[in-house]
Amino acid sequence: MQMKTKRCLTTTVAFILCGLLLIGCQATPEKQAVVQKKEDIPSEAIKQADGPAETAEHYEPMPYKASEHWKENITKSEDFIINADVDVMMPEAEVYPVQKLSQMDMTQERVDELIAYFVGSDAEFYQMPLPMTKEDWEERILELKQSLAQAEAGGDGEEPELLHGYIKEAEEGWANAPEENEMKAADTKFTYRLDYETGRPTTEEGKNYIDLAVKSNDGINRTITASRANAADGTAYFIYRECSDFNTESTTQMQEKANAQEREWAQHYEEPSRSEELERLDEQAARIASLKEKYAKNEIDMDAMQQKAVEILKELGIVGVQVKNCEKAVYEPNTQKLTSAWGYEYTEPTQPGCCIEFQRECGGIPCVAQGGGHWGPGMSLEGRYSAPFYPESGYLLLDADGNVRDFSWTNAAQADETSAQDSAIIPFDEAKERLVGHLYWYSVPQDPDAAGQDAPKNKFRFEVEEAKLVMSYINVKDEPDKVLAVPAWYVRAQGYVSTMDRETAEYGDEYESNSEEVMVNALDGSPIMMPGVQRFMEEDEKMGLAG
Repeated sequence: MQMKTKRCLTTTVAFILCGLLLIGCQATPEKQAVVQKKEDIPSEAIKQADGPAETAEHYEPMPYKASEHWKENITKSEDFIINADVDVMMPEAEVYPVQKLSQMDMTQERVDELIAYFVGSDAEFYQMPLPMTKEDWEERILELKQSLAQAEAGGDGEEPELLHGYIKEAEEGWANAPEENEMKAADTKFTYRLDYETGRPTTEEGKNYIDLAVKSNDGINRTITASRANAADGTAYFIYRECSDFNTESTTQMQEKANAQEREWAQHYEEPSRSEELERLDEQAARIASLKEKYAKNEIDMDAMQQKAVEILKELGIVGVQVKNCEKAVYEPNTQKLTSAWGYEYTEPTQPGCCIEFQRECGGIPCVAQGGGHWGPGMSLEGRYSAPFYPESGYLLLDADGNVRDFSWTNAAQADETSAQDSAIIPFDEAKERLVGHLYWYSVPQDPDAAGQDAPKNKFRFEVEEAKLVMSYINVKDEPDKVLAVPAWYVRAQGYVSTMDRETAEYGDEYESNSEEVMVNALDGSPIMMPGVQRFMEEDEKMGLAG
């Protein structure tokens, strides 16, 4: 529930995973850090002069320890409360360096190296995705007509007028669709992305994509996708898959929590929506219970798998990263006949595995960024940082024998120089005030008049769950394609929202909201927003959406 209308942003790559949030503000720092116009690092923050780019390996996770305890109840206004009772965690690092980095493009040569590593030299390749067949379109038309009947009967869903339009478009798609799909041989060169409905090239995005099915001795059961950094969304990635589905233990735990929350909400629905939703949640709960049983039976040595993952990263030449997480997983080998995206059917994973996530590091300290965000009326972005791209990240899914079943690598970067071998960070006592102000800034309307008279009246409560020092990317003055990795204070808080509109039946009810993150630069206290804000602002201006 938001206090006002805001433009919401989401990442375009499916594997990335997770909860989205933009960072706000605190009292204006002495040194302004305007988006894409970063001032130089304050000289008083530099403890050791610059030097060559660091080459030491830090693949193992950085250990953290408590430096102090933060217990405080903060009331910014009658509608905004923050409660903290957590240890402030510090990395066990001797220095806090500052690095300048640039994004490494996913070149043809690099992609060919990765493909050779995973599939060898005797594989055959076929162009993907396959277009929708007449049977696929018939299924879509049937679902749309069912939705139309429900809407015309007064049920929930989209407006009948819209659904009539969707049905007409689907019928046109059916008329032009093939009876069956034909696999077409391809090479590994970057080319146009194909439309998943029609199979036609989307030439406006350029020859910046690879989307292939791989045939080897055991059939066509693997896929490779890649994108160059100059693609439409500005993201470079490489993904290799030989499983149809996989789940991790932490993901299942989040699904279980969401299931319980949605079940509580469903109690307030009217029939028949209530019964339909509860039936769906029961089916989902059964799948979750089945997955939990499989995790309990997974006896793979996680430490051994983590070491295996590090060996693979070294073999692939992926440097400057460290293990973020290592956990139990279950997966399902891709034994289905490759079909269109519409024709794909979910198969519950059955095989035990291990998922190892990795992320960019600086001086052994992990680099963190927000996954998305929002802004709205009255939100000035002056004085805030926003990097042009996200920190490097990825994962490996290994089976019980240590074989790679799934691999993802996004936003590869290289350290160009060490801008400071060590830096002086502001104390947490100072940073927490800015972090709280930062959270308040994007949660509460800064311009109630611009938000509109019909904006919902809400009361916010946040329970701090984590506070620590990390590294984060910020933009660089006069170098729009570069980033600085700097020390940053980070706080994660679980939000709760109460409806304060007396005219609603929900008046006074409190609901669990999003888990929010905020960060400030630990060198000057300026807020750090999600990467890419400058690009989104420019797009808003073109569309006439700027607030």
